[in-house]
Amino acid sequence: LPDDNIWSIFCDSRDRIWLGTSTGLSIYENGKFKTFPSYNGLDDDKIYHISEDLLGNIWIATANNGVSVYDGKSFKNYGINDGLGFSECNRIFCQPNGTVWIGSFGYGLTRYKNGKFERVGTKENFKADYIFDIESRKDGGFYMLTEQGLYEYTQDDFTLINPVDFDYTRSSDLMVDTKNEIWISTYGLGVYKISE
Repeated sequence: LPDDNIWSIFCDSRDRIWLGTSTGLSIYENGKFKTFPSYNGLDDDKIYHISEDLLGNIWIATANNGVSVYDGKSFKNYGINDGLGFSECNRIFCQPNGTVWIGSFGYGLTRYKNGKFERVGTKENFKADYIFDIESRKDGGFYMLTEQGLYEYTQDDFTLINPVDFDYTRSSDLMVDTKNEIWISTYGLGVYKISE
């Protein structure tokens, strides 16, 4: 591994393990690690999050230069000039319908759909700037944990549901279990379990 600081770990559809580190992207395959540093086409070495889209492309959220997409051969990089809207990306969520959601830490949310980036905001009833985590729902929608609270996304619209009353700015992670119960971990406030 290029670094002991691991920001993200992801298992793709081919059972390969991807690791986002402070000094590059690594893949564990056939018992060996291979690292992709920025000079191999990746736009930034600090990797915050990794996901996979419907076509098997690996989406990489970087700390300073937007997102990179790896198609198995080369990287395509997207940033502010491509319509992303921000350069610090900390979450990526790929929906089964092909839409990719990219969250930032302080600059809101962008959607990639039909080959275009689009900022998400009040038109979709979304007002958050800090995206902590995104987890899928069984109906094809998802939950998004933000500093404003917990959003539910269904049918092209966001609803702020906030099932528990606490300081959401202290949220750290989100999980939906097999019973469709929502778990929210926090910094200093323990863990919350929400049953639908």
